[in-house]
Amino acid sequence: MKISKIQIRNFRLLKDFSLDLEDELSLILGKNNTGKTSILTALDKFLNQSSRRSITLDDFNVGLKKVLLQYLSGVKELPIENCYQPLGIELKVYIEYTEQDDLSQVSSLIMSLDPDDNNIVFKFEYNIDHEQLIKLKDDYTEQSEKFDNNPELFLKEHLGDYFGSVKKKSLLFTDEAVFIDLVKENIPLNDILSFNFISAKRSVTNKDNDKTLSHQTAKIYKISDESNEQIDASEKFKETLRKTDDELSAIYADMFDGLIQKINQFGGVNPTDTKLKVSSTLQHRDLLDGNTTVMYSHDTHDLPEHYNGLGYMNLISMIFDIEMVMGKFRRSLKEKPAAINLFFIEEPEAHTHPGQDHELYLDLKV
Repeated sequence: MKISKIQIRNFRLLKDFSLDLEDELSLILGKNNTGKTSILTALDKFLNQSSRRSITLDDFNVGLKKVLLQYLSGVKELPIENCYQPLGIELKVYIEYTEQDDLSQVSSLIMSLDPDDNNIVFKFEYNIDHEQLIKLKDDYTEQSEKFDNNPELFLKEHLGDYFGSVKKKSLLFTDEAVFIDLVKENIPLNDILSFNFISAKRSVTNKDNDKTLSHQTAKIYKISDESNEQIDASEKFKETLRKTDDELSAIYADMFDGLIQKINQFGGVNPTDTKLKVSSTLQHRDLLDGNTTVMYSHDTHDLPEHYNGLGYMNLISMIFDIEMVMGKFRRSLKEKPAAINLFFIEEPEAHTHPGQDHELYLDLKV
């Protein structure tokens, strides 16, 4: 099962965009400000919806925004309902499957009886219907002075009131009028399609106090601890922590003995009823964060991570990020991975040497 095509309409720089994906690995190349990041952001906002990822007016293509503002300001008359095509942003994801694929997670979305139709099409829409468009115009006309007669200010504040929530559908490949409403049918999208990406905006620096790689080891552990991948090592780690807890608790008893005696004497605590003590409770999930350091061994010396070049640090950090994303894709022992996992890596040419990029892409393909 694979994603064969992605189509995006009216999102930021993408007016009417279509991308055919390769079977294994696809590279998207282009100059700055041509919409590469817009692809990732559109997928993230539609597939990983949350309040933090909500669609805003700034996500609208300039042409779409211009039409809306012309309607509100009266420069352009509202269309009659019979001629109106809903205005908004749209994402389509085309999926192809074969007889060899496990279709258990997508069986409810297979609508065609045609044996040659092996397609599933997801459609996500953030648009405004004709009734809401009229209401939007009437409400703005009534409140325009409050917004300095600026329709853009009104839209920014009230966009969600008229566009509502994202509509999620699974379309019949041969007839888009036939569809399944994923929300009404309560079909969880994250069981079918999981999307993650690594942004080009990373926190890697070579400052003396930078410990980006070290913090990433803690995040990787938290993910791997929930999977089968490192279960033996994880159990040994926890066992060692339990023994350390016992040893530290004994030390704490001596360290805080004087304090405990004062509490018993002046704190109103009856030592015959309640016994206070200070215990060690090391948390295996949090211990690595801030307490590990990635080192570079050079000859007989161990050097901290920021001693290496920024290009190599970025490449290593990216590998760490990839491992974290793969852990999310694998999920925990009790959860079945999504039927399809889509992973994008955004990498500007300034971050690494072209030779390093080439080797990384070859390794990813393997």
